[in-house]
Parts: sequence; structure tokens; C-alpha cells
Amino acid sequence: MTSIIKTIFAAVLGIIISLCVYELVDALNGKWYPSTHLQPTYEQRLKDLENMPLASMLIVLAGYIVASFMGGYAAARVAPDGKKWVAAGSVGFFLLLGGIVYFMALPHALWLSISSCLAFVVMSLAGAKIASR
Repeated sequence: MTSIIKTIFAAVLGIIISLCVYELVDALNGKWYPSTHLQPTYEQRLKDLENMPLASMLIVLAGYIVASFMGGYAAARVAPDGKKWVAAGSVGFFLLLGGIVYFMALPHALWLSISSCLAFVVMSLAGAKIASR
């Protein structure tokens, strides 16, 4: 396999791992802080977000941090030498784009949106730094 294909594979793997880790954290958050509706409409979801407890928001942020780190770490471990930062940065960039779209569609607290977007990139690169050792 060429270096480019391995790097793309590493980035895709990192993104998949990030999404899986976050889904696990989100499932835990849903158990501890269940929604008041089984299938909420957009307006009900916005109302739930406005009334979201601080602890639930911190769990969401922690999930983004852990998922970004694990995705960046996995991508850097699989990527060929010299491309580890590219693979992990790709994971962080993809998560950042997804986060921006998500936070524009469903507005959250401003501090949560900003810190989450920072965490996507910073923690992905931190995972690459640890994996590169």
C-alpha cells in the first residue's frame, strides 16, 4: 500500500473511532440525563438544550475531548512515519467541521460550542503527540 492510502485509511479509522467513543459517552449521558421526549421535534430539542444541566454539558464536553484524543491517537498509530500529524490533523479537522455544522443546527451554550471546537483539534493533535513517542 502506498503512503497516501495508508494515511487516508488511518484518518478514516480515527474518525470512526472518535464517533464510536462519543456515541458511548452520549449513551451514558442519555442514561443519566434522559430526554423528556421519545422522538423530539426540533423545537422540543432546542427547549431541552436550553434546560440542559451543567453536569450534562460537562459530560458532552468530556466526551468530545476523549473521542478526539482517541481518534487522533488511533490515526497516528496506524499512519506511516512522517504522516502521523497529517492523519491526526485530518481527524481533528473533520470533527471540527462536523461540530460547526452541529452547533449551527442546534445552538448550545456558547462556552460549550467554543470549547468543543477547540477540543476537536487540540485533542486530536495531542493524541498524535502521545502516539508519536
